[in-house]
Order: sequence, then C-alpha cells, then structure tokens
Amino acid sequence: MIKMASPRSFILALPAIVLVLALFMTTVTAQSKLSTNFYKNSCPNVESLVRSAVNNKFRQTFVTAPATLRLFFHDCFVRGCDASVMLSSPNGNAEKDHPDNLSLAGDGFDTVIKAKAAVDRDSRCRNKVSCADILALATRDVVVLQGKGLFTSDQILFTDNRSKSVVNSFASSPAAFNKAFADAMTKLGRVGVLTGTQGEIRKDCTRPN
Repeated sequence: MIKMASPRSFILALPAIVLVLALFMTTVTAQSKLSTNFYKNSCPNVESLVRSAVNNKFRQTFVTAPATLRLFFHDCFVRGCDASVMLSSPNGNAEKDHPDNLSLAGDGFDTVIKAKAAVDRDSRCRNKVSCADILALATRDVVVLQGKGLFTSDQILFTDNRSKSVVNSFASSPAAFNKAFADAMTKLGRVGVLTGTQGEIRKDCTRPN
C-alpha cells in the first residue's frame, strides 16, 4: 500500500497513482451492472447533499482532499469498494487497524461521516445510501475541489522507458491526464462492489448494523 508522509507529498504522488491505475487496471470489470442514477427515486438529491458536506469540510482543512482520496484508494484495493476500511473494532483487528492503514488521516474518515450525516438528515434518504457510495461521491468531489489536472512526474516515471511515453503525453496534454484520471478512478470504483443483497446499508459507517 502507498504510505503518505504528508498531505503535500501525497498530492505530488497522485500522478504516479493515476499512471499505475491507468496501466494495470485495464482488465477490471464490474461483476454486476452499475448505474450512475441508482438513487434517482430513493434519494434524488444525494449528490448535492454529499457535495455540500464535502465543501464544508474542505473549507475547514486542506487535508480533506488527500485524506479522502487516499481512504478511497485503500478501501478499494484491499477488499473492494465496500467502505470496509471505515469499520471499527474493539479488538483492534479491523481493516483500518492494519499497519498499512494506520497512517490514514482522520479527516478522510470525518469527511465520510459528515457526508453520511448530511444524507441521513433528509427523510427521503435516511438509511438508503450506502457508505461505499458516499465515499465514492466524496472522493469525486474532493478531486474537483482540488482542480487537479496538470501532470507532475517524478524522476523514476520520467526516466523509465516503460512509462516515459505516458509521462510525456500527460505533460503535453492536461486533457489526456484528466481523461486518464477519470477513467482510472471509475475502474477503481468498480473493484469488489457489493450489489443487491450482498451487503448492507449501514446506519453508522463505522460499524455493521
């Protein structure tokens, strides 16, 4: 797993993460068909509710962006995109307690918790939106708030013949980077997604119902 020394160092490492995702996740497919308007009837304003909560959190601290994105990355790459990284354990043996996850910033967890609370305050949406979807929406929103798009390569990626052409492509075309980033995050969001009766919509993202 990727470890973060500071929020700034993680922001600088984002291009490397995107490059890895773009190059090595091309075979990832969804087990079931996913819908971008799944909550159209049950919680039609879920995106605006999450976005508002994320905006408020972002105004409180810059760490919101890298912390939330890193939380999403760690969640999806371990057991799939099921928000299992949010779960707490009195015995200290939860996914979040693994050594690779101990450095996850609390602001990432707090972003999801506050977004979940905002969604549940709407009577139409209470206990109808999964924590995994809230984490995915929050991650999308922090990326937009950061306004990232320009590729800042590290020296290894730039000098390695296997990645140099991709680095040059991204450096010369912000649009190409934006598309690769969006495609990679979409593919990442499909890893191990629970659908139908496979999971549960938690009332509290930190514990099973």
